[in-house]
Amino acid sequence: RSLMKVADSGNKSDVDSLRFQAGERWAHRSGRNPRGYWDEDKVINELYDYLALVKEEKGRPSVWMARPSEFTNEGRNDLKQAISRFGGSNYICKVAKLIPYKEWRYFESILELHIELQKYLILHEDGREDVFPKMSAIQNNGHERLYDLIMDFGGRKMIAAKLNMKFQSHTNIEVMK
Repeated sequence: RSLMKVADSGNKSDVDSLRFQAGERWAHRSGRNPRGYWDEDKVINELYDYLALVKEEKGRPSVWMARPSEFTNEGRNDLKQAISRFGGSNYICKVAKLIPYKEWRYFESILELHIELQKYLILHEDGREDVFPKMSAIQNNGHERLYDLIMDFGGRKMIAAKLNMKFQSHTNIEVMK
């Protein structure tokens, strides 16, 4: 029903149900923070507490800002919305001296690449770290995540050069020597 039809009908319960009255809109929800609960200091303190819990559970440094989806997954939409309300993630990161997600994700991905590559070399190359494996072999051996990481960071030639590994397994040619 449109608002005009409800107002014209004179049905008080319909009109009252559509009317927003400050503080009553979400009163039916239990566990809500009271009006005026959030301010910038409260957001930062709650964020620090949340990041300390994440550090305990996942071992991630507490100076790394959480992804917005993590707040949702952990049932902390209140904190996610408060961050948005008080300047957004970039502003809160700057004020709280945290490393934004996009920056720490890069470092985490590099670490994951090194770990996955080391596992692959141990499993399929007898632990040899002087020769970079072929991409087809990586895919054929079922290491899709390693393949994706290598492609994300510039491909086989680039990674081999950065790690000072021989590029071709059948020759002594090294890339960018």
